[in-house]
Amino acid sequence: MGALKGFFSYFVPGGLLFFAVGMLVHFDRGLPWMLSVARFYPYAVLCVGVVLGWLFNRSRLIFGVLILTLVERVARMDPGEGTQMVNLVSWASAVLLPLNLALFCMLKERGMLTLHGIFRTTLVFVQSLAVWILCNHQEIKAPAFLGSYIHVHAPFLEPMNIPVPAMGAFSFAFIVCSIAYFKNRDPLIKGFLWSVITSFFALAASRNVISSSMYLSTSGLILVTSVIESSYRMAFRDELTGLPARRALNEALLKLGKRYSLAMIDIDFFKKFNDQYGHHVGDQVLRMVASRLAGVNGGGRAFRYGGEEFTLLFAGKSAEDVLPHLEHLRKTIESSPFFIRSRNRPRKKPKKPVAGSTEQANVTISIGVADRNKVHTTPQQVIKAADKALYNAKNGGRNRVEIYRLAVVDSGATT
Repeated sequence: MGALKGFFSYFVPGGLLFFAVGMLVHFDRGLPWMLSVARFYPYAVLCVGVVLGWLFNRSRLIFGVLILTLVERVARMDPGEGTQMVNLVSWASAVLLPLNLALFCMLKERGMLTLHGIFRTTLVFVQSLAVWILCNHQEIKAPAFLGSYIHVHAPFLEPMNIPVPAMGAFSFAFIVCSIAYFKNRDPLIKGFLWSVITSFFALAASRNVISSSMYLSTSGLILVTSVIESSYRMAFRDELTGLPARRALNEALLKLGKRYSLAMIDIDFFKKFNDQYGHHVGDQVLRMVASRLAGVNGGGRAFRYGGEEFTLLFAGKSAEDVLPHLEHLRKTIESSPFFIRSRNRPRKKPKKPVAGSTEQANVTISIGVADRNKVHTTPQQVIKAADKALYNAKNGGRNRVEIYRLAVVDSGATT
């Protein structure tokens, strides 16, 4: 189920928007209402992209929608203004668009009013100026020069109406964005990837101005939605460990039924790792433990609760049901090797292991688990019960699992 969810995540929302606009222009591109939409659609996407990019400090979004809007304006140029000039601008746009999308996909966020932002703005301006100079200085003879090699007579290229250099540029951009996404899993990079794909179809449909405009505007919309997805991910997912964060846990608790169990996990002697080896080692410990928690059996969902504490949520399971899975998890983490780089280790990785270059440390966890019952009826009460069980586990020697059990008193009541 998790693999299927991960597979569909590649196509949402960029893939859905791409297929939606493809179906739309294929069946309805001649309808009058689409002509009206195509007039304001690019400007609406540009405005929304600039506003969201400014509010969320996403300069790459601003540059992306700006470039796509400029190319959309090129797609609407009147051939009557000069066939050679129009062809030149179209060819230049077809090559520069994917290269710019790949560039801004790879760059880090540096803001708009910084030296990096000014440099990137200047880069976009210089490209536009260069195309304008080629179009207005006849002595350069650029259209004739380009026309001598742009068109290659290949049957499979004719229907797409895309210059061969642009095919190469789009292929390069697709490879760059794909590698970047599968390395970082960043929603904004995924947006640039789908924007490259959608822009390619925009130029392939360049014989129809409305279709081309709709594809290019949707490319910008894909970037806008990717920023929204990225902001949602930052709010609900812990950046260090990659696990869902406390806010995601609070939402999951609202969707529980009448039977569930919660486990609270704490890393033993975590402060010692930070004090003895530094916070960077402590972060590595957190990531290692989080990766093991994410693979827990029994249908458990892992969350980062805060600090060195984590939560496992088991829907439809009692504490007794999940006890074997928690015990297996504890043993897995205990037996997982964790190596700390020694201060004497060379900076460059040696060809052969160097004695004393690494130090192995033992990482263990303590777990307290409780389930919903007639006394603990709300998620907050179950969490408190699991916390008490965790406290008992730590006082009992750590590196163990404790279940919170109801105690029966003489009066027959339970506590």
